[in-house]
Amino acid sequence: MFRTLAVAVLLVVAGCNAPTSDPAPDTATVTPAPVPESTATSPEVFAPGVTGDGVTTPTRLARAHARTLEATSYTVNQTLVQRLDNGTLRSRYVTHARFAPEQGRFRASLQQVDREEGDRVRRGTRRFGDGERAYVANTEANDTTYRLLRYPDGKPRPPSSVHVRNLTNSRAIERLFTLVDTRTVGTFTQNGTRYVRVRSSESAALPPLQNVTLAATISERGVVTQYRVEYDVVRTGRVEATIVVSYTDLGTTTVDRPAWVDRVNETAT
Repeated sequence: MFRTLAVAVLLVVAGCNAPTSDPAPDTATVTPAPVPESTATSPEVFAPGVTGDGVTTPTRLARAHARTLEATSYTVNQTLVQRLDNGTLRSRYVTHARFAPEQGRFRASLQQVDREEGDRVRRGTRRFGDGERAYVANTEANDTTYRLLRYPDGKPRPPSSVHVRNLTNSRAIERLFTLVDTRTVGTFTQNGTRYVRVRSSESAALPPLQNVTLAATISERGVVTQYRVEYDVVRTGRVEATIVVSYTDLGTTTVDRPAWVDRVNETAT
């Protein structure tokens, strides 16, 4: 099963009451002076939830991101690297996945490297959904097992039960942009699509995370095509982490059947 990085944060929502005022005393009727028209202009909107001030409505951005990806094929690459304070690799998780929702197909792989008791341990997980069934290949210590994913009652699990919206990361995107203030730093146009770049206004502290920084590129449709998060966390020692996620090939991604699926014994339970 794919491992996910979960960051626990404490959100304190303070309710703010509007100030009340005493009833106004009776006064003589006067003719109000004309009110000049406001010359203030609203910040330019670059994408759903994104203006010239940065990401101003994280929920709207996350919804647009998920809605667009769920309606088209796409490729996602996701890398998490953690290093000890001296630069030694602590862990590396690399995910590559391709989705074709209209066909109910996906193909995903996760390559893991963890340092355990001073040694590097490598693990790998590959999954494939053909529209009707989902298959998995797990590799550890040079040994690979292949199987058809099933429910407890033995019935094969459809691909939709395995990867529905997992890798759109919409919840993580909403939380990330809610916790980290951003500013717009520029725009560019590529192949007829406009993109906006945003960065964290300053490094943030989100206990237990420290020195959190964020940089992202967002399309005019609201797809967060790439984002990079860096942070430090102190456990038994300081760990420096970098997460990079990108979404590419929207509408042109194809999902082919991997050769390893032929090794699955579909009659095994």
